[in-house]
Amino acid sequence: MLLVNTKTFSSLRHRDFRCFIIGQGISVIGTWLQKTAQTWLLYTLTKSPLLLGLLGVFEFGPTLLLSTFSGAIVDRFPKKKLLYFTQTTYMIQALILFLLVYTNHITYWSIFILAVVSGFATTLDMPTRQSYFVELVGKEDLPNAVSLNSSIFNIAKIIGPSIAGIIMLKFGIKFCFFLNFLSFLAVLTGLFFISAESKVVNKHPNNLLSEVKDGLLYIKSNTKLVQTFIMMAIVCTFSMNIDVIAPVFSKTILKMGANGYTYLLSAMGIGSLIGTIKMAGIKRKKLNIKLLRIAGFSTAIFQVAASFSNNFYLCALFVLGAGFSNLAFLNGSNSLLQLNSSDQYRGRVMSIYTLFNAGSVPIGNLIVGSFMNSFGGRSGFLLPSIITIVLTGIFSLIHFRESKSLLPVHNN
Repeated sequence: MLLVNTKTFSSLRHRDFRCFIIGQGISVIGTWLQKTAQTWLLYTLTKSPLLLGLLGVFEFGPTLLLSTFSGAIVDRFPKKKLLYFTQTTYMIQALILFLLVYTNHITYWSIFILAVVSGFATTLDMPTRQSYFVELVGKEDLPNAVSLNSSIFNIAKIIGPSIAGIIMLKFGIKFCFFLNFLSFLAVLTGLFFISAESKVVNKHPNNLLSEVKDGLLYIKSNTKLVQTFIMMAIVCTFSMNIDVIAPVFSKTILKMGANGYTYLLSAMGIGSLIGTIKMAGIKRKKLNIKLLRIAGFSTAIFQVAASFSNNFYLCALFVLGAGFSNLAFLNGSNSLLQLNSSDQYRGRVMSIYTLFNAGSVPIGNLIVGSFMNSFGGRSGFLLPSIITIVLTGIFSLIHFRESKSLLPVHNN
């Protein structure tokens, strides 16, 4: 038990969190199997970077449109029941995708339609999971729980694409979808064994629009929340599109096929995993806007370097660095938002986190897909990263001037 008593693994001393994280760990590997296979399937069907970018529009468009409302729903209902619903929806979606590929009835439109189904589930699932952590571990272990959850996610991001590459080559792409279907049995079992009753924070809800407005006004009144969301709008939109970039860059620049694509995703996962280990032990006082600015800027610099790489191993090294910085940014944002939110508004705050984290994907994917369609594979890394650097620089300058104007004036 010594391992779980160290600071790096402190959240694992909570039994309910262990049940949750084990189930999630198995399920997320399945999710990455499907995500990797689905992207490659669409690209092989269409040969179009633009349509590849549109996949993100269909998958995360519902999140962009509806995530502001999902937070109010999360605050109204027990989170465990909501997770049963969302995870079952993902499970059915994976089964349908498997059957369509198995019967040779798959088309790019059917992929898009199923992506929309997944998107509606994500709109509710993401803020529910993020705001559920505090019920499982408490505020003291919350940053650690966020980091360990990211660790599981990124271990899956390493394992999933690698396994997907083997399965696609040896057994056929359809089995990636079937294994994802089976993986949801693990997360549903984990939820079943969680003993703590989910809290219903908003026991006397007003109408939905009033609650959404109330949540937005709460965010507006909190400077730390506003600054965090501004940085998320920049970085998540322009520097988190590796899923769209990797297959095109691998095939057109590195001259590799599915293996190159899956290895680049795994390199991103390795970097992210290293980042989660680093972030798991970070002190609360170091979670600030400066950390987000540095992490966002570093992500963009690594991706600029990757854009000029013709050698796979050099490119993978830069992608690994981007994964590290990317993870530090997301974990820092998540922890900052939750630690600076009251229980009453946490679900609504995390729904806006979902808006900028996942809801920015359709915008970013469409921009990156359009760039690559017009200017080639290198532009997917290069042009959005330049935009990130410029906007982060402008934000930093404004933030510096505002901070300076708040300093007390000393008269002689």
